[in-house]
Amino acid sequence: MIRPLLAACAGLALILTAGPAGATTRGDTGFVTRHGDDLTLNGREFRFAGSNNYYLMYRSPAMVDDVFADAKAAGFTVLRTWGFLDIGAQDDTGSVHHKENGVYFQYWDGTRPAYNDGPDGLRHLDQVVKSARDKGIRLVIPLTNNWSAFGGMDQYVRWRGGAHHDDFYTDPVDRYLVHSRHDSPAAA
Repeated sequence: MIRPLLAACAGLALILTAGPAGATTRGDTGFVTRHGDDLTLNGREFRFAGSNNYYLMYRSPAMVDDVFADAKAAGFTVLRTWGFLDIGAQDDTGSVHHKENGVYFQYWDGTRPAYNDGPDGLRHLDQVVKSARDKGIRLVIPLTNNWSAFGGMDQYVRWRGGAHHDDFYTDPVDRYLVHSRHDSPAAA
């Protein structure tokens, strides 16, 4: 139980600033941080109303914009959405989960993970970030999933030749691959 909880917390630790919560100006680019039991933004307590959405990264720009417009109208200031869609090879062989609407972010190039920053890849996530910023909504973007949907930890284990889901926790390379993603220029 503790391992899935730790993985979930690690994924949630990345709070991407898409824009100031509850505002439409772009001057505020601070990150939400934790101080003790509190979340803060620019030195002030940060409270939010939000939701979870798993499909924005592979939907049309119009649908993404509609979701953020509805979220803003509902008073949401934060939305959690996936920042991963991992497959086996580019042709989808060896995938734990398949491409969604032809979209995928990361694949195995034969020796290591590679990023798809084209129009059927991370540009979709760019659109999600832009739309959130335009509506003044902050994003929480996990970089992997405990479950096999959209690749997740099981895809990392498969890439490394592991046999069991929990191999992810004991293989330092698997964990490095996830943690190094947020240092990638694609994530900046």
